[in-house]
Amino acid sequence: MAYQAVLRNDAGPLQKFPHTAITLTYHSTPTVDISKNGTSTLPLVGIGTFALIIGFYIGMGCYICWSCPSARYQSIAYTTFLLLLLTVILLAGSTTFSVRASLNGEKRYTPAHEWIELSEDGLEGTIGISEYAANALGDVVYVELPTDNLDVNAGDAIGAVESVKSASDIYSPLRGTIFESNSLLEEKPGTINSGPESDGWIAKIKLAEGESERLAELMDASAYRKFVTED
Repeated sequence: MAYQAVLRNDAGPLQKFPHTAITLTYHSTPTVDISKNGTSTLPLVGIGTFALIIGFYIGMGCYICWSCPSARYQSIAYTTFLLLLLTVILLAGSTTFSVRASLNGEKRYTPAHEWIELSEDGLEGTIGISEYAANALGDVVYVELPTDNLDVNAGDAIGAVESVKSASDIYSPLRGTIFESNSLLEEKPGTINSGPESDGWIAKIKLAEGESERLAELMDASAYRKFVTED
């Protein structure tokens, strides 16, 4: 049987992962699960509780050994203490917690300079172009938006951005169905320049079944910064 609790870290000590959802799962038996869908599960023993139990038995063992009147009774007490300690260790070994770090809510980037950010449930995603791409394009004057209910594969063109310097297609990072586009860009295409990774998003996509597993294949912010620096 397993019990789960979700902890969110929107701004706190996990600065490297500012939007990481952490799921603590209690298992009655050991579990290790490393998955490829942008999540990882690692064992974590309840260290605090385990330390308290160990400390209690060590204290009791020391008290018994020191207070026994003869070496014979000390030997018996010491053996009993070791058996109890071994029992505690075995019980602790059969109880683990798992930490599941989810990539949902974290932007991931493609080599074509699009980004996608999944919703909390991982079923939908928001697509846009990166700040690097927006700066390279210059002042955007027109955005061709995708139509609703458009089925796309990863890498399919879903629209285009035109600037005073050039034009560029927009590609879908993952497979799914486009269900909404950013109508604000029709009236204010320059929003892509002022907020390419916020208000200047392009479209929203409902992911095909199992497609969220490919999210980990895309670059995180750190890898993308390195990519554009070397580009």
